[in-house]
Amino acid sequence: MEKEEILQVLEDNLGDGKYILAVLQLKKNMNEINKTELKDLTNALYSEQLEKKRMKDPSIKVDTKLISTRNQLDKITNRIEGAGLVNVREVGVIKMYSISPLGEELIRHMNQHK
Repeated sequence: MEKEEILQVLEDNLGDGKYILAVLQLKKNMNEINKTELKDLTNALYSEQLEKKRMKDPSIKVDTKLISTRNQLDKITNRIEGAGLVNVREVGVIKMYSISPLGEELIRHMNQHK
């Protein structure tokens, strides 16, 4: 498989993880983000995106959260962690997340293919 094909497979299977990657890319200067903060920032970004879509389609609910439970957060973070899209550092029982070079490459790929 070629690099572009691999990136496309990752993008196709990323699902809601794309919002977490976007947050990590936007907050790259903060170094690492803990899981709770990651959830809050991801939900805020998702709400902003919904608000923009709502301008075009008023039937869309704006108060919907992307990640409403810890279980959802764990599933999404496990998926992107397993794919190597994020770096994870454990500090005691807390996981700290940052975007990996592969995650950055995937974001570039997604931006080029919008």
